[in-house]
Amino acid sequence: MIKSISQTGLVMGISFLLSMVATLILGNQMSPEEFGDFALLKNFVLIGATFAIFGMDQGTIRNNVKGHPAISLTIVNIVSFILSAFFALSMKGLFLISINNTFYLWGIIFCGSNVIYLAAIHRLKNQFFQAQFIHNCWKILLFIVVASAFIFGVIIKIDFIYEALFYSMTVVILIHYIFQWRGKNQPHIKIDDNIQGHAIRDGIILWMINVLGLIFAGMDRFIIPTITSKAVLGTYYAISFIYITGFTMIGSAVGYVIFPYLSKNENIEWKKPTKFISIILILLFFGLLFSGHFITSILFSKKYDISLIHQITSPILLMGIIQCFHTIVHFYIYAKSSKGMLMKYIIFLLLFCLFYFVSFYLMDNFVQYSLQSLVNHITIIWMLKIIAALVMVYFVSNKSLLTSSRAK
Repeated sequence: MIKSISQTGLVMGISFLLSMVATLILGNQMSPEEFGDFALLKNFVLIGATFAIFGMDQGTIRNNVKGHPAISLTIVNIVSFILSAFFALSMKGLFLISINNTFYLWGIIFCGSNVIYLAAIHRLKNQFFQAQFIHNCWKILLFIVVASAFIFGVIIKIDFIYEALFYSMTVVILIHYIFQWRGKNQPHIKIDDNIQGHAIRDGIILWMINVLGLIFAGMDRFIIPTITSKAVLGTYYAISFIYITGFTMIGSAVGYVIFPYLSKNENIEWKKPTKFISIILILLFFGLLFSGHFITSILFSKKYDISLIHQITSPILLMGIIQCFHTIVHFYIYAKSSKGMLMKYIIFLLLFCLFYFVSFYLMDNFVQYSLQSLVNHITIIWMLKIIAALVMVYFVSNKSLLTSSRAK
Protein backbone atom coordinates (compact mmCIF):
# COMPACT_ATOMS: atom_id res chain seq x y z
CA MET A 1 0.00 0.00 0.00
CA ILE A 2 2.87 2.39 0.76
CA LYS A 3 4.05 1.87 -2.84
CA SER A 4 0.59 2.75 -4.21
CA ILE A 5 0.34 5.81 -1.98
CA SER A 6 3.88 6.85 -2.98
CA GLN A 7 3.13 6.47 -6.70
CA THR A 8 -0.13 8.36 -6.35
CA GLY A 9 1.59 11.00 -4.25
CA LEU A 10 4.37 11.31 -6.85
CA VAL A 11 1.92 12.16 -9.64
CA MET A 12 0.01 14.47 -7.31
CA GLY A 13 3.28 16.10 -6.27
CA ILE A 14 4.37 16.72 -9.86
CA SER A 15 0.89 18.00 -10.75
CA PHE A 16 0.97 20.22 -7.67
CA LEU A 17 4.35 21.68 -8.65
CA LEU A 18 3.19 22.35 -12.22
CA SER A 19 -0.08 23.81 -10.95
CA MET A 20 1.88 25.93 -8.48
CA VAL A 21 4.13 27.32 -11.24
CA ALA A 22 1.07 28.15 -13.37
CA THR A 23 -0.65 29.74 -10.38
CA LEU A 24 2.47 31.77 -9.54
CA ILE A 25 2.78 33.06 -13.10
CA LEU A 26 -0.87 34.10 -13.07
CA GLY A 27 -0.65 35.46 -9.53
CA ASN A 28 2.23 37.72 -10.54
CA GLN A 29 0.69 38.85 -13.84
CA MET A 30 -2.95 39.26 -12.83
CA SER A 31 -4.46 41.82 -10.50
CA PRO A 32 -5.91 40.42 -7.24
CA GLU A 33 -9.40 40.75 -8.79
CA GLU A 34 -8.43 38.81 -11.94
CA PHE A 35 -6.70 36.23 -9.75
CA GLY A 36 -10.00 35.87 -7.90
CA ASP A 37 -11.67 35.05 -11.23
CA PHE A 38 -9.03 32.37 -11.80
CA ALA A 39 -9.73 30.91 -8.33
CA LEU A 40 -13.42 30.70 -9.29
CA LEU A 41 -12.56 28.92 -12.56
CA LYS A 42 -10.56 26.26 -10.70
CA ASN A 43 -13.51 25.83 -8.36
CA PHE A 44 -15.83 25.43 -11.36
CA VAL A 45 -13.60 22.68 -12.81
CA LEU A 46 -13.38 20.72 -9.55
CA ILE A 47 -17.04 20.96 -8.58
CA GLY A 48 -18.49 20.98 -12.11
CA ALA A 49 -16.77 17.80 -13.32
CA THR A 50 -17.83 15.96 -10.16
CA PHE A 51 -21.37 17.28 -10.57
CA ALA A 52 -21.54 16.20 -14.23
CA ILE A 53 -20.23 12.65 -13.70
CA PHE A 54 -23.29 12.03 -11.47
CA GLY A 55 -21.45 9.62 -9.17
CA MET A 56 -20.98 7.06 -11.94
CA ASP A 57 -17.24 6.86 -11.28
CA GLN A 58 -17.71 5.78 -7.65
CA GLY A 59 -20.78 3.70 -8.50
CA THR A 60 -18.82 1.66 -11.03
CA ILE A 61 -16.02 1.08 -8.49
CA ARG A 62 -18.36 -0.05 -5.70
CA ASN A 63 -20.32 -2.32 -8.07
CA ASN A 64 -17.48 -3.55 -10.29
CA VAL A 65 -17.69 -6.99 -11.89
CA LYS A 66 -14.34 -8.69 -11.25
CA GLY A 67 -12.47 -5.43 -11.75
CA HIS A 68 -14.47 -4.34 -14.82
CA PRO A 69 -16.62 -1.17 -14.97
CA ALA A 70 -20.33 -1.59 -14.29
CA ILE A 71 -21.56 1.40 -16.34
CA SER A 72 -21.17 1.88 -20.09
CA LEU A 73 -19.27 4.89 -21.43
CA THR A 74 -22.27 5.82 -23.61
CA ILE A 75 -24.47 6.35 -20.55
CA VAL A 76 -21.65 8.29 -18.88
CA ASN A 77 -21.30 10.64 -21.87
CA ILE A 78 -25.02 11.32 -22.31
CA VAL A 79 -25.58 12.15 -18.64
CA SER A 80 -22.41 14.21 -18.23
CA PHE A 81 -23.09 16.18 -21.44
CA ILE A 82 -26.49 17.30 -20.14
CA LEU A 83 -25.33 18.03 -16.58
CA SER A 84 -22.27 19.94 -17.85
CA ALA A 85 -24.58 22.28 -19.76
CA PHE A 86 -26.78 22.76 -16.69
CA PHE A 87 -23.78 23.58 -14.49
CA ALA A 88 -22.24 26.03 -16.97
CA LEU A 89 -25.53 27.90 -17.45
CA SER A 90 -26.07 28.03 -13.68
CA MET A 91 -22.62 29.58 -13.15
CA LYS A 92 -23.34 32.10 -15.91
CA GLY A 93 -26.43 33.24 -14.01
CA LEU A 94 -24.68 33.39 -10.63
CA PHE A 95 -21.34 34.95 -11.61
CA LEU A 96 -22.21 36.82 -14.86
CA ILE A 97 -19.84 34.82 -17.07
CA SER A 98 -19.72 35.85 -20.74
CA ILE A 99 -21.49 33.72 -23.36
CA ASN A 100 -18.18 32.57 -24.89
CA ASN A 101 -16.74 31.56 -21.52
CA THR A 102 -19.99 29.78 -20.65
CA PHE A 103 -19.63 27.66 -23.79
CA TYR A 104 -15.97 26.96 -22.98
CA LEU A 105 -16.91 26.06 -19.40
CA TRP A 106 -19.49 23.58 -20.72
CA GLY A 107 -16.80 21.81 -22.75
CA ILE A 108 -14.25 21.92 -19.92
CA ILE A 109 -16.71 20.37 -17.46
CA PHE A 110 -17.79 17.67 -19.92
CA CYS A 111 -14.18 16.69 -20.66
CA GLY A 112 -13.38 16.82 -16.94
CA SER A 113 -16.19 14.37 -16.16
CA ASN A 114 -14.82 11.99 -18.81
CA VAL A 115 -11.41 12.22 -17.19
CA ILE A 116 -12.86 11.30 -13.78
CA TYR A 117 -14.57 8.19 -15.18
CA LEU A 118 -11.46 7.04 -17.06
CA ALA A 119 -9.44 7.45 -13.86
CA ALA A 120 -12.01 5.33 -11.99
CA ILE A 121 -11.52 2.48 -14.48
CA HIS A 122 -7.77 2.51 -13.84
CA ARG A 123 -8.37 2.55 -10.08
CA LEU A 124 -10.44 -0.62 -10.46
CA LYS A 125 -7.32 -2.32 -11.81
CA ASN A 126 -5.21 -0.86 -8.96
CA GLN A 127 -3.39 1.24 -11.59
CA PHE A 128 -3.19 4.24 -9.30
CA PHE A 129 -0.30 5.91 -11.13
CA GLN A 130 -2.18 5.97 -14.45
CA ALA A 131 -5.42 6.96 -12.72
CA GLN A 132 -3.86 9.91 -10.96
CA PHE A 133 -2.05 11.00 -14.13
CA ILE A 134 -5.33 11.10 -16.05
CA HIS A 135 -7.14 12.75 -13.14
CA ASN A 136 -4.59 15.58 -13.01
CA CYS A 137 -4.14 16.06 -16.75
CA TRP A 138 -6.06 19.36 -16.71
CA LYS A 139 -3.53 20.82 -14.25
CA ILE A 140 -0.66 19.69 -16.47
CA LEU A 141 -2.38 21.21 -19.51
CA LEU A 142 -3.00 24.44 -17.61
CA PHE A 143 0.72 24.65 -16.83
CA ILE A 144 1.69 24.05 -20.49
CA VAL A 145 -0.73 26.73 -21.69
CA VAL A 146 0.26 29.33 -19.08
CA ALA A 147 4.01 28.64 -19.35
CA SER A 148 3.89 28.83 -23.17
CA ALA A 149 1.98 32.11 -23.06
CA PHE A 150 4.45 33.49 -20.54
CA ILE A 151 7.50 32.45 -22.60
CA PHE A 152 6.10 33.97 -25.82
CA GLY A 153 5.05 37.17 -24.07
CA VAL A 154 1.29 36.73 -24.42
CA ILE A 155 -0.74 38.84 -22.00
CA ILE A 156 -2.71 36.33 -19.96
CA LYS A 157 -6.31 37.24 -19.21
CA ILE A 158 -9.07 35.06 -17.76
CA ASP A 159 -10.76 34.75 -21.19
CA PHE A 160 -7.54 33.25 -22.58
CA ILE A 161 -7.44 30.67 -19.77
CA TYR A 162 -11.04 29.56 -20.46
CA GLU A 163 -10.38 29.17 -24.19
CA ALA A 164 -7.00 27.45 -23.88
CA LEU A 165 -8.21 24.98 -21.24
CA PHE A 166 -11.24 24.13 -23.39
CA TYR A 167 -9.18 23.28 -26.48
CA SER A 168 -6.49 21.44 -24.50
CA MET A 169 -8.93 19.16 -22.67
CA THR A 170 -10.93 18.54 -25.85
CA VAL A 171 -7.77 17.32 -27.61
CA VAL A 172 -6.94 14.96 -24.72
CA ILE A 173 -10.41 13.37 -24.78
CA LEU A 174 -10.40 13.07 -28.59
CA ILE A 175 -7.01 11.31 -28.48
CA HIS A 176 -8.42 8.82 -25.95
CA TYR A 177 -11.42 8.00 -28.17
CA ILE A 178 -9.23 7.67 -31.27
CA PHE A 179 -7.14 5.04 -29.48
CA GLN A 180 -10.31 3.32 -28.28
CA TRP A 181 -11.82 3.20 -31.76
CA ARG A 182 -8.59 1.78 -33.18
CA GLY A 183 -8.96 -1.13 -30.78
CA LYS A 184 -5.91 -0.36 -28.68
CA ASN A 185 -7.90 -0.23 -25.49
CA GLN A 186 -9.11 -3.18 -23.39
CA PRO A 187 -11.48 -5.66 -25.10
CA HIS A 188 -15.17 -4.85 -25.01
CA ILE A 189 -16.88 -6.04 -21.85
CA LYS A 190 -20.63 -6.69 -21.95
CA ILE A 191 -22.43 -4.56 -19.38
CA ASP A 192 -25.10 -6.27 -17.30
CA ASP A 193 -28.21 -4.03 -17.28
CA ASN A 194 -29.23 -4.99 -13.75
CA ILE A 195 -25.77 -4.34 -12.33
CA GLN A 196 -25.55 -1.11 -14.33
CA GLY A 197 -28.88 0.09 -12.93
CA HIS A 198 -27.78 -0.73 -9.39
CA ALA A 199 -24.43 1.01 -9.94
CA ILE A 200 -26.14 4.17 -11.22
CA ARG A 201 -28.54 4.26 -8.26
CA ASP A 202 -25.68 3.62 -5.87
CA GLY A 203 -23.63 6.27 -7.67
CA ILE A 204 -26.33 8.92 -7.22
CA ILE A 205 -25.93 8.67 -3.45
CA LEU A 206 -22.15 8.94 -3.77
CA TRP A 207 -22.59 11.80 -6.25
CA MET A 208 -24.62 13.77 -3.73
CA ILE A 209 -21.90 13.17 -1.13
CA ASN A 210 -19.10 14.21 -3.50
CA VAL A 211 -20.86 17.33 -4.77
CA LEU A 212 -21.86 18.47 -1.28
CA GLY A 213 -18.34 17.73 -0.04
CA LEU A 214 -16.78 19.81 -2.82
CA ILE A 215 -19.30 22.60 -2.36
CA PHE A 216 -18.42 22.70 1.34
CA ALA A 217 -14.68 22.70 0.57
CA GLY A 218 -15.08 25.43 -2.05
CA MET A 219 -17.70 27.49 -0.23
CA ASP A 220 -15.06 30.01 0.84
CA ARG A 221 -14.34 30.92 -2.79
CA PHE A 222 -18.03 31.44 -3.48
CA ILE A 223 -18.77 33.44 -0.33
CA ILE A 224 -15.73 35.74 -0.10
CA PRO A 225 -16.34 37.74 -3.33
CA THR A 226 -20.02 38.23 -2.47
CA ILE A 227 -19.43 39.72 0.99
CA THR A 228 -16.08 41.45 0.31
CA SER A 229 -14.46 41.53 -3.16
CA LYS A 230 -12.67 39.39 -5.73
CA ALA A 231 -9.45 41.15 -4.71
CA VAL A 232 -9.81 39.73 -1.18
CA LEU A 233 -10.53 36.32 -2.72
CA GLY A 234 -7.36 36.62 -4.81
CA THR A 235 -5.28 37.38 -1.71
CA TYR A 236 -6.90 34.56 0.27
CA TYR A 237 -6.39 32.11 -2.59
CA ALA A 238 -2.71 33.04 -3.01
CA ILE A 239 -1.90 32.45 0.67
CA SER A 240 -4.08 29.36 1.14
CA PHE A 241 -2.66 27.84 -2.05
CA ILE A 242 0.79 27.74 -0.43
CA TYR A 243 -0.37 26.71 3.05
CA ILE A 244 -3.17 24.23 2.30
CA THR A 245 -2.54 22.49 -1.03
CA GLY A 246 0.25 20.24 0.25
CA PHE A 247 -1.97 18.89 3.04
CA THR A 248 -4.99 18.28 0.80
CA MET A 249 -2.73 16.56 -1.73
CA ILE A 250 -1.52 14.10 0.94
CA GLY A 251 -5.07 13.44 2.15
CA SER A 252 -6.29 12.89 -1.41
CA ALA A 253 -3.40 10.52 -2.21
CA VAL A 254 -4.24 8.36 0.82
CA GLY A 255 -8.00 8.43 0.22
CA TYR A 256 -7.56 7.75 -3.49
CA VAL A 257 -5.69 4.54 -2.71
CA ILE A 258 -7.68 3.21 0.26
CA PHE A 259 -11.13 3.69 -1.31
CA PRO A 260 -10.94 0.73 -3.77
CA TYR A 261 -9.41 -1.50 -1.05
CA LEU A 262 -12.15 -0.61 1.42
CA SER A 263 -14.88 -0.98 -1.23
CA LYS A 264 -13.62 -4.50 -2.06
CA ASN A 265 -13.39 -5.32 1.69
CA GLU A 266 -9.68 -6.06 1.43
CA ASN A 267 -7.60 -6.05 4.61
CA ILE A 268 -5.41 -2.99 5.10
CA GLU A 269 -2.25 -2.93 7.20
CA TRP A 270 -2.57 0.54 8.71
CA LYS A 271 0.59 0.70 10.86
CA LYS A 272 3.27 1.36 8.22
CA PRO A 273 1.23 3.79 6.07
CA THR A 274 0.25 5.75 9.20
CA LYS A 275 3.89 6.20 10.24
CA PHE A 276 4.89 7.14 6.70
CA ILE A 277 2.12 9.73 6.35
CA SER A 278 2.68 11.17 9.84
CA ILE A 279 6.36 11.86 9.13
CA ILE A 280 5.50 13.71 5.90
CA LEU A 281 2.79 15.76 7.63
CA ILE A 282 5.10 16.77 10.49
CA LEU A 283 7.85 17.86 8.09
CA LEU A 284 5.37 19.85 5.99
CA PHE A 285 3.80 21.50 9.04
CA PHE A 286 7.08 22.74 10.53
CA GLY A 287 8.43 23.70 7.12
CA LEU A 288 5.45 25.99 6.51
CA LEU A 289 5.31 27.22 10.10
CA PHE A 290 8.86 28.60 9.94
CA SER A 291 9.30 29.29 6.22
CA GLY A 292 5.78 29.84 4.88
CA HIS A 293 5.91 33.66 4.95
CA PHE A 294 9.27 33.75 3.20
CA ILE A 295 8.19 31.23 0.53
CA THR A 296 4.90 33.03 -0.18
CA SER A 297 6.60 36.42 -0.35
CA ILE A 298 9.26 35.21 -2.79
CA LEU A 299 6.88 33.22 -4.99
CA PHE A 300 4.36 36.06 -5.38
CA SER A 301 7.00 38.82 -5.65
CA LYS A 302 5.91 40.43 -2.34
CA LYS A 303 2.48 41.25 -3.79
CA TYR A 304 0.63 39.82 -0.77
CA ASP A 305 3.19 40.64 1.96
CA ILE A 306 0.76 42.94 3.78
CA SER A 307 -1.39 39.89 4.59
CA LEU A 308 1.48 37.62 5.65
CA ILE A 309 0.92 37.83 9.39
CA HIS A 310 0.62 34.91 11.80
CA GLN A 311 -2.93 35.94 12.73
CA ILE A 312 -3.87 34.99 9.15
CA THR A 313 -1.41 32.25 8.18
CA SER A 314 -1.56 30.19 11.41
CA PRO A 315 -5.33 29.52 11.15
CA ILE A 316 -4.86 28.68 7.46
CA LEU A 317 -2.10 26.22 8.39
CA LEU A 318 -4.42 24.60 10.95
CA MET A 319 -7.10 24.47 8.26
CA GLY A 320 -4.70 22.57 6.00
CA ILE A 321 -4.09 19.87 8.62
CA ILE A 322 -7.82 19.52 9.28
CA GLN A 323 -8.58 19.23 5.56
CA CYS A 324 -5.95 16.49 5.16
CA PHE A 325 -7.55 14.29 7.82
CA HIS A 326 -11.04 15.24 6.69
CA THR A 327 -10.32 13.99 3.16
CA ILE A 328 -9.21 10.59 4.47
CA VAL A 329 -12.23 10.40 6.79
CA HIS A 330 -14.51 11.32 3.88
CA PHE A 331 -13.20 8.43 1.74
CA TYR A 332 -13.54 6.00 4.65
CA ILE A 333 -17.16 6.96 5.34
CA TYR A 334 -18.48 6.50 1.84
CA ALA A 335 -16.48 3.33 1.24
CA LYS A 336 -17.65 1.52 4.39
CA SER A 337 -21.13 2.94 4.96
CA SER A 338 -24.39 1.18 4.20
CA LYS A 339 -26.93 3.03 2.06
CA GLY A 340 -28.76 4.10 5.20
CA MET A 341 -25.60 5.59 6.69
CA LEU A 342 -24.74 7.25 3.38
CA MET A 343 -28.14 8.96 3.37
CA LYS A 344 -27.44 10.22 6.89
CA TYR A 345 -24.06 11.46 5.69
CA ILE A 346 -25.76 13.37 2.87
CA ILE A 347 -28.04 15.09 5.39
CA PHE A 348 -25.00 15.80 7.56
CA LEU A 349 -23.15 17.43 4.63
CA LEU A 350 -26.20 19.40 3.53
CA LEU A 351 -26.72 20.80 7.03
CA PHE A 352 -23.07 21.84 7.27
CA CYS A 353 -23.22 23.54 3.85
CA LEU A 354 -26.31 25.46 4.96
CA PHE A 355 -24.65 26.33 8.29
CA TYR A 356 -21.53 27.53 6.44
CA PHE A 357 -23.58 29.75 4.12
CA VAL A 358 -26.04 31.12 6.69
CA SER A 359 -23.39 31.80 9.36
CA PHE A 360 -21.49 34.14 7.04
CA TYR A 361 -24.49 36.10 5.85
CA LEU A 362 -25.89 36.43 9.37
CA MET A 363 -22.54 37.64 10.74
CA ASP A 364 -22.14 39.99 7.78
CA ASN A 365 -24.97 42.07 9.26
CA PHE A 366 -22.96 42.65 12.44
CA VAL A 367 -19.28 42.35 11.41
CA GLN A 368 -17.24 44.20 8.79
CA TYR A 369 -15.27 41.24 7.45
CA SER A 370 -11.52 41.56 6.98
CA LEU A 371 -9.27 38.81 5.61
CA GLN A 372 -8.29 37.88 9.18
CA SER A 373 -11.88 37.56 10.41
CA LEU A 374 -12.81 35.59 7.27
CA VAL A 375 -9.98 33.13 7.89
CA ASN A 376 -10.91 32.70 11.57
CA HIS A 377 -14.56 32.08 10.67
CA ILE A 378 -13.68 29.49 8.02
CA THR A 379 -11.24 27.69 10.35
CA ILE A 380 -13.84 27.41 13.13
CA ILE A 381 -16.31 25.86 10.68
CA TRP A 382 -13.70 23.30 9.55
CA MET A 383 -12.95 22.41 13.19
CA LEU A 384 -16.64 21.74 13.83
CA LYS A 385 -16.86 19.74 10.60
CA ILE A 386 -13.97 17.37 11.42
CA ILE A 387 -15.33 16.74 14.93
CA ALA A 388 -18.74 15.83 13.52
CA ALA A 389 -17.13 13.67 10.80
CA LEU A 390 -15.13 11.70 13.38
CA VAL A 391 -18.34 11.02 15.31
CA MET A 392 -19.79 9.71 12.04
CA VAL A 393 -16.73 7.44 11.58
CA TYR A 394 -17.32 5.99 15.04
CA PHE A 395 -20.87 4.95 14.15
CA VAL A 396 -19.86 3.64 10.70
CA SER A 397 -17.04 1.55 12.20
CA ASN A 398 -19.26 0.08 14.90
CA LYS A 399 -21.95 -0.83 12.39
CA SER A 400 -19.36 -2.36 10.04
CA LEU A 401 -17.90 -4.48 12.84
CA LEU A 402 -21.38 -5.59 13.90
CA THR A 403 -22.23 -6.62 10.33
CA SER A 404 -18.96 -8.56 10.02
CA SER A 405 -19.54 -10.45 13.27
CA ARG A 406 -23.05 -11.41 12.19
CA ALA A 407 -21.72 -12.66 8.85
CA LYS A 408 -19.38 -15.00 10.70
